[in-house]
Amino acid sequence: MGGSPGSSGSCWSTRWPPWPGRRIRVVEHHLHRSASGVSQGGRTGLTAVVVGALFLLCMFFSPIAGIVPAVATAPILVIVGYYMMTLVKEIDWADPGIGIPVLLTVALMPFTYSITNGVGAGFLSYTVIAVLRGRARDVHPLMYLVSAIFAWYFIHGVVG
Repeated sequence: MGGSPGSSGSCWSTRWPPWPGRRIRVVEHHLHRSASGVSQGGRTGLTAVVVGALFLLCMFFSPIAGIVPAVATAPILVIVGYYMMTLVKEIDWADPGIGIPVLLTVALMPFTYSITNGVGAGFLSYTVIAVLRGRARDVHPLMYLVSAIFAWYFIHGVVG
């Protein structure tokens, strides 16, 4: 595996959730958590091991979290949303090749109740807009691959 030890730990942690009957949500969970962990100084594999052990421990205490009603967690989600939106000012909204994918990503997440749908719309729209603008060479080959996978995901979800 290439990359940093932190990303290697994240890679291996995506193999664990299906075992106890949980869904894999790489885009939504592991990559975001890895990036935030590395940005806070956790650059070794030890960080991933400690976090994994704590998550394993939390599996046994998760039923206690069900006691807290959803109404009690809503204010915290508003605050988290506020902090996330403070970063929107740094986006180059004047460039439609950036602004439209970001808008679709941000808008479709809450409207579809799915982070995956929002991220997929952003990937697809970025790739399509770049190709239509004649900037196909500026798009990384992996972006084409991920966009094709998201296209299959959306078509399969609608048709299948």
